[in-house]
Amino acid sequence: MSSDNYKITSNGGIISGKGSTSIRYIASFNPDTYKLNMEKFKTRISRFDESVKEINSKRILVNDKYSQINSHAANKHIKSLYDITIEKDNVCIRQRKEKFDYMEKSFGWFVVKSNLNRLEYDSEKIISTYKELWRVEHSFRELKHSLDVRPVYHFSKRRIRSHIFICYLALVTTSIAERKLKDNNINLSWERAFYELKKTKLINYTTTTNIKSVAVTASTDMAKKIFKALGTFPPTYKKIVG
Repeated sequence: MSSDNYKITSNGGIISGKGSTSIRYIASFNPDTYKLNMEKFKTRISRFDESVKEINSKRILVNDKYSQINSHAANKHIKSLYDITIEKDNVCIRQRKEKFDYMEKSFGWFVVKSNLNRLEYDSEKIISTYKELWRVEHSFRELKHSLDVRPVYHFSKRRIRSHIFICYLALVTTSIAERKLKDNNINLSWERAFYELKKTKLINYTTTTNIKSVAVTASTDMAKKIFKALGTFPPTYKKIVG
């Protein structure tokens, strides 16, 4: 299909084809998805860099280091972003800048293919309708994966129904939590918010005078904002146990 069949509207975010009833390809950019994808991508790259440092610190043959680094890159689906070679008994890793740039530019974009009549459905309406459908699909995906609705290790009808009902309650709870976060200008999914809250931990420690105690670590600034948005307070606990 010729590039002449596309145009960018005044908002710079919609691309569509010609003809009122022809097939249209509508591209939309979501800045929130862009930020989320960039954050996940940077985390993946950071973990790979840590793996490389760990492998290079091992006292093994350079060929084994090369093999392990290649394996890590493949497992994290970033092997195409690097040139990994052996040079003078060292494993050399160079970023392919053009690959990184292309990857980052693709974050936040999605394309919808539609044959709906242009006179009845403009590009903005199609995108908004698709987003509503995406929310439904996202909820099912949350139930399947994040909230562990399956596999089901129950056999009786009552237990299976109870398991699914509990997962549904969890979905409702996370939806309410995300809404409260959004109302307080905190753009985090419940998974990211939960990850932030998990940084607050209950620890055992021994003082310099050999007194054993239990306490809760200080919450991060973001965690404090999350607790406040959810209408509760950061946990506090301290007890001398011996």
